Amino acid sequence: MPGLEDPILQVKKGFLASMQASLPKTTLSEVSHPLPDDDLEKLKRELGQGYLLDFKTTKWGIINNSIQVYSLAVYQSRARLVNLSEEKIIWQGVCYLSENDPVGKPSIHDFEVDDGALFKAHLAKLATSCAAELNRQFVDTGASQ
Repeated sequence: MPGLEDPILQVKKGFLASMQASLPKTTLSEVSHPLPDDDLEKLKRELGQGYLLDFKTTKWGIINNSIQVYSLAVYQSRARLVNLSEEKIIWQGVCYLSENDPVGKPSIHDFEVDDGALFKAHLAKLATSCAAELNRQFVDTGASQ
């Protein structure tokens, strides 16, 4: 589908905006390129010392619900706060969400027409919900303390 982008950038933006509101004195700098690996030792070699907030989409797509005869968009991602100096994960959150429309009962075809407009709209909703869910998990675990 043309113009289909990984929702993780929207998740990251939403999460960081919430975090800045919760922790106004925190200074964040962005890595200008995608991280090459999840391995903490490799990340330490690449990025050096300090803390890293790492975001990654782990699954996304359309699932055909054959029992109820409609399809739904799904999205799963992970965020983690890493202490690179110690090669230690301080906090990790996961979201696994689906955008379900049992009234409209969209088919796979409905998600594909108009360059995937319906799928893109569902992914945007899922990314917003995912950012909120990850932020809730972050605050609830006390990682922001």
